[in-house]
Amino acid sequence: MSRPADDSKNHGCLFAWCENTARDTADQRNEHYLPGRYIPATGRSLSRPRDRSAHQETLVTVGIGARFNIGLDPCPSIFLHLDGGWNSDDVDAELRLDEAICLYATLGDVIRRVAEDSEISVPEVLRYYQPALLPEEDDE
Repeated sequence: MSRPADDSKNHGCLFAWCENTARDTADQRNEHYLPGRYIPATGRSLSRPRDRSAHQETLVTVGIGARFNIGLDPCPSIFLHLDGGWNSDDVDAELRLDEAICLYATLGDVIRRVAEDSEISVPEVLRYYQPALLPEEDDE
């Protein structure tokens, strides 16, 4: 989906997902990005005694975003950022769009299969958490 080039929410580009506001130079106008949306990864939060205590909780978070430089990249890429935990992990993986689509399909398939066997309703979980996961919208 594209937006009008004069849109003030980004730097005037046609990508609706772009949140870059810099527009002073051609390099800035060529750079498109969607900052990471971070989700806590608490699945094994009790497996390491130092991750959770009465004083602190150092959970890993997973960030997912996008970037694209028109002058350098053949197409947009999706990045995953693993951050935190008691080891202070900081790992990035940048996927081409086709790789990200395959990861999306595989992740969705695994989630559906496990949720069905666990009698967990994916739509109910999304309805509960979705407002916290979505970016805040501007009041206009």
